[in-house]
Amino acid sequence: MKNFSEYFKDTFLFNFIVVFAILATAIIDGAQTYNLSNSTLKYIDILDDTIMSWFIVEMFIRIVSFEKKLDFFKEPWNTIDFIIITFCLFPSNTIDNILIFRIIRIFRVLRLFIIIPKLRILFSSLTKSIPQLTYVGIMMFIIFYVFAAFGSHYFGDINETLWGDIGISMLTLFRVMTFEDWTDVMYEVMEVYNIGWLYFIVFIFLTAFAFLNMVIAILSNGLSEETHPDTDNQISEIKDELELLNKKLDMLLDSKC
Repeated sequence: MKNFSEYFKDTFLFNFIVVFAILATAIIDGAQTYNLSNSTLKYIDILDDTIMSWFIVEMFIRIVSFEKKLDFFKEPWNTIDFIIITFCLFPSNTIDNILIFRIIRIFRVLRLFIIIPKLRILFSSLTKSIPQLTYVGIMMFIIFYVFAAFGSHYFGDINETLWGDIGISMLTLFRVMTFEDWTDVMYEVMEVYNIGWLYFIVFIFLTAFAFLNMVIAILSNGLSEETHPDTDNQISEIKDELELLNKKLDMLLDSKC
């Protein structure tokens, strides 16, 4: 029979309070970037300490829910969660001057990826897609480099600010890819080269359209694999069963003959 902690951590109420507390910390971290009065900051600190107390209770409940308490740390997400909570326990006046501790406190909002399963699936699918996305990134860099070199050589005299060297040209092309006033850049080139529009159209087609669809396809495939991890195994098992049935059918026909 499940103990109370194991039952309670799976309830809607428990998860709702956890998510609400995490969102509250995000609001607190954002509020502290404004110039607030000392009295307001005092109330914010009290609220922050209250939420941290709840995080400690929450972590205790989740650890106790395991029959073997150390099994809690076998899940990487739980380990990350524990590290974040541990670092956040340091007093604010002690860590304000230590950048890494301040960053970790801000990262408390990332606990949503740990608490909400659907977000965890999305994040896992993204990380698993990184190897394939790396090759797409390399291909895109090559395209950027080739077009930037061409633009720097031929358009540098038109506007040195945008095409002065290959590095600046790549930044200009990134602006073109994101459609940030790219027509202004194109029309400026077309004043000197009438066929200059072809350069920009080809570049946009290769990057904004072709590569974007490739990235979407990779991410969709990663999400599909993450949400249906056993699909390949099920297909393999079905094929094995069909082969076994075919063999039995052949044996039955041979025996009748």
